[in-house]
Amino acid sequence: MSFSVMVYRFVEGRPRPWDPAELEVVLSKYGKVQKGAHSVELIPSGGKELFEAATLHGEEEGKPECLGISRPLDEPLLGELIFDLLGLPNTFFFTEEVDWVKARDAVWEDLPDEMLEGGDIDLRRVIEPSEILSF
Repeated sequence: MSFSVMVYRFVEGRPRPWDPAELEVVLSKYGKVQKGAHSVELIPSGGKELFEAATLHGEEEGKPECLGISRPLDEPLLGELIFDLLGLPNTFFFTEEVDWVKARDAVWEDLPDEMLEGGDIDLRRVIEPSEILSF
């Protein structure tokens, strides 16, 4: 795959930060969160290649509301990571083009109106990690 995907937390149509402790529990199972000069990156454990880069973003420092993943690889472990993140409240997974949105238990109404306006988005509820990377 040669594109970017996003894992975002939305509440009432707006990006909202994850609870840092909950986020740390999920991410620590898959790698190390490393602070750089301008970003916070996830470095996969065990030298596994899951993506070119994975960067946490947020409006406020230390309060990430998005994990941007550049050039994700079709690796089951990446599917497990994203599936676990989708277990956090109000979390959604989608491409930059927003052709589809995947979620586990999130409420579709929490997505921003701008994402839903076209009406051509495929909203998919996932129940297992193998469904994550099936585009």
